[in-house]
Amino acid sequence: MAFTDESLCRLKDGFKFRLRRGNASLFYEKWFNGDLLCQHLEEVHEMDIHLSINNVWLDNTWHWELVRTPLHAAIKHKLSNIIRRIN
Repeated sequence: MAFTDESLCRLKDGFKFRLRRGNASLFYEKWFNGDLLCQHLEEVHEMDIHLSINNVWLDNTWHWELVRTPLHAAIKHKLSNIIRRIN
């Protein structure tokens, strides 16, 4: 599922997206208007290929120190905004 501003705005009052268990892939999930996160990066570190959201999103906080793939501040900011809006 792609998380876009448009899809979030179309939710009816009283409904919102939930992360649930966070089993979705961090790098191979459609985050940005249908694009995979990995499409916005030069490469994904081999140790991060199998990371799920729940490996990095703990206690309502991103733990970027657990990610070996370099992420620009703008991408971290976008992810934080998406999670804040859907969680």
